[in-house]
Amino acid sequence: MAANQSYLFKAMTPSGGNRFGVRPAADVKSLSDDLKREQLLMLRAWKLPLGPAPSSRFPLKDDAALNEQLHILLSRGVPLVEALEVAASVVSAPSKVTIDKLREAVASGTSFSLACEKL
Repeated sequence: MAANQSYLFKAMTPSGGNRFGVRPAADVKSLSDDLKREQLLMLRAWKLPLGPAPSSRFPLKDDAALNEQLHILLSRGVPLVEALEVAASVVSAPSKVTIDKLREAVASGTSFSLACEKL
């Protein structure tokens, strides 16, 4: 079975309203099936780059702060290692340890995606 990824989704309720949420799923099809069981029609899904780990490694607040900081810094041309160093300053102490390990792995030549998988 495939490892679960985190997805941000937009779904329509039976009354026609919109509902947004974050949920782990093996793939988009599985997410759609899960939402159908709750009488929601998935309209769109986005795979999150650093979603909450299955063991809840990051609190949702830290996950959002990390992703926001990385987006801002990387879009302005800041190197990834430096962006991770700055991003570590906006998360809680337990999450900071994990981000520091990620930064060290990237600085030593490991790709960002591989470093994320190994955490």
